[in-house]
Amino acid sequence: MKKTLNYLLFSFGLVASSGSYGQLQNGSTAPNFTLTDINGTTHTLYDYLDDGKTVYLDFFACHCPTCWNYHNTHALADLYTTYGPNTNTNDVFVFAIELDPNNGTNEFYGISGVTQGNWVAGTNYPQINPEGTARTAIISDFAVNYYPLIYAICPDRTITEIGKKTTDQLYAHIQTCENALGIQDSNKTFTVNQHYTQITIQSSVDFSDSNTTVVLTDIQGKQILRKSFSGKMETFTTESLNHGIYFLQIHQQATILYSQKIQL
Repeated sequence: MKKTLNYLLFSFGLVASSGSYGQLQNGSTAPNFTLTDINGTTHTLYDYLDDGKTVYLDFFACHCPTCWNYHNTHALADLYTTYGPNTNTNDVFVFAIELDPNNGTNEFYGISGVTQGNWVAGTNYPQINPEGTARTAIISDFAVNYYPLIYAICPDRTITEIGKKTTDQLYAHIQTCENALGIQDSNKTFTVNQHYTQITIQSSVDFSDSNTTVVLTDIQGKQILRKSFSGKMETFTTESLNHGIYFLQIHQQATILYSQKIQL
């Protein structure tokens, strides 16, 4: 009875908080994580993004009937089978992340406890059951206040709450990553040159009359620099930054016009 009450309290805590804060803003930068799945394999989110994959995150709970109904549509499993590793496209990865602190191996396999069934059977993508501070951090970092909560993350690390979609609708988001954010066309608009400790951005379009911003983030998604882009050229120095990988984006209000990984 006590365990059942804990399930109910945890579920209520997530759902009830949905009115006080929302999910991560669409188009914002996804935070990184390193987590180990139920089979003992460790995964780092940014590794998959840097490999050019669009990553789908399914935050769920084993006792959640809505989660179970969507799970049984096999939309994510079919997405992974058709477009994931060892396929012709190999441009997708999927994670299912269980967030109820009371659930463990038995609940995943539908053996005992408060669970909807066997979540492992027929699931070909990694399933993760973070514990302790790792679970708390994931809930906070990804603003999880109800489930199922399903995100799609583009290779440039922009995140979108995509929801319970069909396989075709899920995969169509890849075109959003490449086209709707203007990345392909804007790559022809912007030129980025690195010279020692200086980065110069040049544009074939005059942005004097627009709200355009240059944003530089580190590999963990932390914003390092933010400055206005006006006219056709902007220069900034990287002298104070540590050597490593960074991500440069050019924003025009809520739209990302340009995205590039740079090495300092």
